[in-house]
Amino acid sequence: MTSNHKMEEEKLDANSISFIALCHRYCVTLESLADEATDSDDFCRSMLYILPRLYMTAFDLGMSGDDISDYRDADSGDSVNEVLDEDAYTIVRDNIAAIMGSHDTFLETNVEDMRYSDTPIASSVSECLADIYQSAYDFVATAKELPAEMLPELLSDMKIRFRDYWSETLCNVLRILNSLYQRSELLSDNF
Repeated sequence: MTSNHKMEEEKLDANSISFIALCHRYCVTLESLADEATDSDDFCRSMLYILPRLYMTAFDLGMSGDDISDYRDADSGDSVNEVLDEDAYTIVRDNIAAIMGSHDTFLETNVEDMRYSDTPIASSVSECLADIYQSAYDFVATAKELPAEMLPELLSDMKIRFRDYWSETLCNVLRILNSLYQRSELLSDNF
């Protein structure tokens, strides 16, 4: 490793490095579902362990609201490449749905459309987690290909994606996973 490359790596703070590692761990966890006999209780416990950490590290990525506005105004482009294909997304989503069974679908109460609707709006644990997986997977795959000096821009892009989209998705699915796990529905239903 050259000293210049090492200096560029040192520009990343511990939180940024943790975020990259957590995104990778999240992806590996979901990808391993097909290889392991994971029951719903273990799966919920695993997600309840990693999702809050992922939220906290993404929340603490080093950009203020002004920095995000400046980043958007600069029209710097989208630095995260869309790498995950639809088949891989579907496999992850379907594996989660199989584990969650009848508990995969939940009523979404935090959707803007809910105010104007007479019917409940349903969401699914599997789709929420797969959407987060897609963001994390694309981020990790892009990070592996970029030189170290480009990682701060990539992390800035992820901060924007977190704030605009997947932070709410993460909170919504975390709420339902917590509810299922804490009420022991997963165990009592022999699910």
